[in-house]
Amino acid sequence: MASSLCNVRLAVSCATAAVLLRLSDRRSHVAPGLWMQTAPKQSEDHMKFAKLRKPVVPQGGGGCFHSDEEKLIRAVCCLTKANGAQSTGVLVRFALFGQEHVGVLTCNHVMASKESEIPACRFLDNVGAEAGAVGAEGFLLRPDLLFVTNKKLDYTLVGIDTSGKTAPEPILLTLPRRRVFAGVALRMVGFPRRMPLRCMYGVVTEPTANKFRSTCAHEPGMSGAALFVDGELVGIHTGFFQSTDDASHTYVGAILSDISRSLKSVHSTTLSTAITEETSSSPIQNEN
Repeated sequence: MASSLCNVRLAVSCATAAVLLRLSDRRSHVAPGLWMQTAPKQSEDHMKFAKLRKPVVPQGGGGCFHSDEEKLIRAVCCLTKANGAQSTGVLVRFALFGQEHVGVLTCNHVMASKESEIPACRFLDNVGAEAGAVGAEGFLLRPDLLFVTNKKLDYTLVGIDTSGKTAPEPILLTLPRRRVFAGVALRMVGFPRRMPLRCMYGVVTEPTANKFRSTCAHEPGMSGAALFVDGELVGIHTGFFQSTDDASHTYVGAILSDISRSLKSVHSTTLSTAITEETSSSPIQNEN
């Protein structure tokens, strides 16, 4: 009996010594304080982190507006037709051929031509104002001053009359600092379902050359809604895909290129006409 007890104690002592030896050996190869943690073995199915190929531009998130973005949402307007149908636009400005242009950017299916019904235009401070109040009538859209449209890109840029009224500061229509890519946080601002201003949030899912998709909620009235990434206007909302329910948007770069081409042709035609009229009105004098 005593011999068996001694054998058991000897076996326990040997096992304990072996464990302590292994721990000591492991601790000598690992930094102090981390000796109880073991690194996972590398295997084929082990997830590895991808190396960054370029610096990551920090995003402002999708939850709330920065202080400098508050003025941006005031440039978003509510467009209302006589039957009560509601859509969205955004007041923008840009310089072309040495001339400053200001207009409201919306969708082609909202205003397809100069002969289309001209909706009433009201900004955040005007929407919901009582009849007779200052600014309740909103602003008048003037297609005779400026009108550019493209059915394929589904955008329309129409002039606006701000004389005698205080309009919000227009958003500069320019290329954003970076390209919109899949996974970027997106903020969509507009007037859905005859309601006050609303903000929808989502993620870009499929960018292309002229358009891109996102997971933003889409509702009637959001056509022409402004799309922001990190406080920059990157496009407008145009519709959605029934197959995937993704929201569809037009990239601001494609809009700028098309506006430039359209106004360039108009500018060339106008300049040519002016030169022709000036030449015809001036009598030709022969040298004697």
